[in-house]
Amino acid sequence: MIVPISPRARKYGYLIWPSSADQEIRGLLGESKTVQVTFRGQEAGMKNVDWKHRRISIGPRLTRELPEEMEVFALEFENSTLNITCR
Repeated sequence: MIVPISPRARKYGYLIWPSSADQEIRGLLGESKTVQVTFRGQEAGMKNVDWKHRRISIGPRLTRELPEEMEVFALEFENSTLNITCR
């Protein structure tokens, strides 16, 4: 699944998805309140899923260092871990 990296997501350290992607995210994560996250190959730990605001905190330290050329998060859920890569 592909999610665009918004300036707000980059600045504050979130994976933020649009409302149009709600069903796809729910299909990926189910109704989980927490998820184990790996961000660009680094273990980011257990993170809360904020369904109300459609976001998962990754950490601003990790997202602010992303090059501007990277415009989307690519999500993959396997072995109970949400793997996030950037393109």
